[in-house]
Amino acid sequence: MSKNIVKNANRALIITALLILSQSALADPTSLICTEKGTAGFYTYDGALVVDLDDTQHTVVLHYPGITFIQPVGHREASTIGPIPATYSADSITFSIPPTSITISRLTGEAVILTADGRSMAESWNCHVGAKQF
Repeated sequence: MSKNIVKNANRALIITALLILSQSALADPTSLICTEKGTAGFYTYDGALVVDLDDTQHTVVLHYPGITFIQPVGHREASTIGPIPATYSADSITFSIPPTSITISRLTGEAVILTADGRSMAESWNCHVGAKQF
C-alpha cells in the first residue's frame, strides 16, 4: 500500500511540474514587428517598430527605430517607451501615450492611432508576430 502512495505522490509532483512549466511558457512576452504607413511624407522610420506585449502584466513596451524627418529635415535616435499599462481584450490591445491612444487589432494586426479628441492620426502601423527567420 505504501508503494501506491509513493507512486501517486510522484505522479502528482510530475503533473504539477508540467503545469507550472506550461504556464511559464504561455506567460512569455510576444514581440510584434510593425511597419508604419500613412505619415503624409513628413518622416520615415529607419527600421521596424517592435512592440513587446506582456499579457500577464497587462503592459506593452515600444522600441522605436530612428526617425528621419523630411519636413523639417532632421533625425531622432532610436528610443524605447514603457512598460505602458494596456487593456487586453479578445479582439484588441489598447494603450495610451498621451495625447494619443493606440489600438492593435488581434485579427488584422493593424494599429490605429487616435488623438485625444478621437480623430485618426495620419500614421498607422501594420503589425505581425515576430518569429525567427532561420
